[in-house]
Amino acid sequence: MRRVFADTSAFIAAWDPRDQEHERAVQTIHALAASRTRLVTTNFILDESLTWFRKNADAREQVGRAILESAFVDFVRLEAIDEHRAWEMCLKRRDQAFSFTDLTSFVLMERLRLREVFTFDDDFRRFGKFTLIPGLDA
Repeated sequence: MRRVFADTSAFIAAWDPRDQEHERAVQTIHALAASRTRLVTTNFILDESLTWFRKNADAREQVGRAILESAFVDFVRLEAIDEHRAWEMCLKRRDQAFSFTDLTSFVLMERLRLREVFTFDDDFRRFGKFTLIPGLDA
């Protein structure tokens, strides 16, 4: 079964009609669901997504339900070792401005051997190990 990591930017774009990537995000979700692809996301992504929509209770509820209750999404809580490895990566990549959430995502993707990520965040491309869906140049 195909599994794709879902980043905060994908959830924001999909539930914020003002986002410049809204249409592509919605189309991508439909295409992934139609192909029976499972999305994988984390408690850190949930936190960022709900915080983004803190002033829009309806969108916040929809995103929260999509992440926590959808049969299409595997919700994974980061383990202490993931956070520790992300911190080590943060120290090694001091010259790069990756967010800690992105670093935890990279670590989890490596641990789960996920190679594809549904995102509009260029940091995943810059990290250099993952295939972005949809491609940022599309």
